[in-house]
Amino acid sequence: MIRLGFLQSVARWAVPRLIGGFRQVVPESRFELRQGFSRDLFGWIASDGLDVAIVTPPPGSAAGIGWGLMVEQRLCVAVPHDHPLSRRKSLRPADIDGEDLVAFSRTTELRTVIDTLLIEAGVRVRIAFESSEIDTIRGLVGAGLGVAIIPEPTTTDASDPAFISLVPTTSRRIGLAWSTDRANPQSVTDFLAHSTQQSEGAPSVPAGRGTSR
Repeated sequence: MIRLGFLQSVARWAVPRLIGGFRQVVPESRFELRQGFSRDLFGWIASDGLDVAIVTPPPGSAAGIGWGLMVEQRLCVAVPHDHPLSRRKSLRPADIDGEDLVAFSRTTELRTVIDTLLIEAGVRVRIAFESSEIDTIRGLVGAGLGVAIIPEPTTTDASDPAFISLVPTTSRRIGLAWSTDRANPQSVTDFLAHSTQQSEGAPSVPAGRGTSR
């Protein structure tokens, strides 16, 4: 059993891709899934509640955590299809000055990233809604209830808003995290090794530390 944690914002693309890819190689593999915020995921790894997490980089104070880059996920602006900005090829933060913003909850790491981006650009927005669920944010924008800055989606559907490139390019880093303080089960070591082959960056997984479980 591989205990895999993940951010809600990667649930639709990273989790199915990594699990599906690994089970093609190891069909009998089993997973226990757990969703949480970054601070939760790192805490669960440290307390042996998780084996691996799909998460942003650990803070400098997170000792005993290994982390390796999977992908740099670009941020984009989501706007309703009937919004005056919806036909633009790209948008700057200043373009949404004065707009109603569907924001991430203050407890999320993305809220910190986006707030910093807007403050540095001198942009003032009205917080219309707050949610920790990226699908909820997409739905609210699609219903015409505001605009949002979100990670660029890998898949879309008919109910989605328009997604417009944000310039200058801003991205967040997503990777795999694991404990360096304990020996990983062989199944976890194999999962990490396989998953890094599917990623843009590769964590340095300690060789020979796998144990059975």
